[in-house]
Amino acid sequence: MPAPMKELLALVHGSPSHTKQIHALSITSGQAHNPSLLNSLLNAYAKCNISVYAHYVFNQMPTKDIISLTSLLTSLTLSNLPHQALRLFKSTFSRYKLTPDHFLYATLARACTALSSPRLARQVHARFLLSEHSTDDVVKSSLLDMYAKCGRLEEARQMFRQISRPNSIACTAMVSAFAKAGKLEEALDLFRDMNLTDPISWTALISGFVKSGDGFKALELFLEMQVLLGLMSIILAIESLYSL
Repeated sequence: MPAPMKELLALVHGSPSHTKQIHALSITSGQAHNPSLLNSLLNAYAKCNISVYAHYVFNQMPTKDIISLTSLLTSLTLSNLPHQALRLFKSTFSRYKLTPDHFLYATLARACTALSSPRLARQVHARFLLSEHSTDDVVKSSLLDMYAKCGRLEEARQMFRQISRPNSIACTAMVSAFAKAGKLEEALDLFRDMNLTDPISWTALISGFVKSGDGFKALELFLEMQVLLGLMSIILAIESLYSL
């Protein structure tokens, strides 16, 4: 019975009502404590952003592992409950002696970003440096984004330098960090050097020049973006500028 239910959960991806129905079926059929099915249910609830049910399923698991913990922490963070996510990590980590992987570190970084807490960010960073995943560029990109959104420019800059091959996500986060800190020439230099073309990078740069009062440069970049990226980029940029 667990295998068909797991297949059903995969088919109803993102549907809260169907996920609850399959969960109810697992209880009535006596499969409610099957470890494999519980993992699938937890993952399904996490993808639906129903943290209460995800937490309930997690508590029913006879054995907790990194995959289930990461799913629950992601669900809590996406449900605007990053405090709960970090508290759960601390209690579960010490109780079950779990070893965090790079996915979990990236999730913890997102929780710190949601809280805009430099203090917690440094704690996660310190733990990451002592782990076997300390060279992972994916986690470094998450930490860079975390520091950038916490307003810690120097820490973000140092993290960017440690990434061996920065992707567009890392570069965009660094451009945004420079722009928010008023380091517009550095933001523009990085933007040009990395040949960034995504609307988010353009919008971060344009927003920085608008905030600094340099409307002419902002307009110049806006028109350049319009030529290169088209109508959708204009819509995204206008929405961002209205939110300033």
